[in-house]
Amino acid sequence: MWYGTEAPWGAEMHIHIAPVGFSREPVLKVISRLPGIDVLYLLHTDNPVSLETARSIRDTVSCMIPSINLITIPFSDFMGIVATIYSIFEDTKAKDAEFSVNITGGTNLMAAAVCYSSYYIRAKIYYSLNSTDPIESQVIEINAPKAVDVSGYRELTRDILLYMLECRRRDIMVTNSDISSRFGINKQKAAYHVKILAHDGLVEKRPFVEGGVPDARRNALVLTAQGVMIANTL
Repeated sequence: MWYGTEAPWGAEMHIHIAPVGFSREPVLKVISRLPGIDVLYLLHTDNPVSLETARSIRDTVSCMIPSINLITIPFSDFMGIVATIYSIFEDTKAKDAEFSVNITGGTNLMAAAVCYSSYYIRAKIYYSLNSTDPIESQVIEINAPKAVDVSGYRELTRDILLYMLECRRRDIMVTNSDISSRFGINKQKAAYHVKILAHDGLVEKRPFVEGGVPDARRNALVLTAQGVMIANTL
């Protein structure tokens, strides 16, 4: 296998986290497809086979990855695994570090904990298929929502998000003009707040449809699935 040295995405540091079960291949496949891993964390249980597998992976890639860390995680403690991963994130000194995770190795619970954690550390998620296809076809990136810090939103931005949720529940389509009228602001200011929500993946534009007929003069503003989930937590 080939292991790259150029950091991806223009980042100064690429940190990769992978749970380890009894097989090396799911971990090695993903590593082989991610150039420029600077720091690798192999999360193994206290099972001797899991530990030996992690050591074998470390020995295989040690000449290509500058820093490799083996960390013991609890076998069946979901939040314990999450806490371990988040501590890695908090201990990272590089502010612009990029994180990636592999959810293929280990148990289903381990994979679920890693996937859950990836949302909060804004990590790219990778999965390795078990097939005979070329390796470039076996490693896939899972499209998942990234964490949005709504605590930094202005009150009006949050109110607009809640207004759109209420309209969704009542099956009412929302336009920029509707937001402008509802909150007594001009269209430019309404567009500014909508742009923030759209940038964070909470709102998207779709053709406005009235009576089953698209209106080319207007766009409807619609909450994404992530937008609905986050609005429901406010």
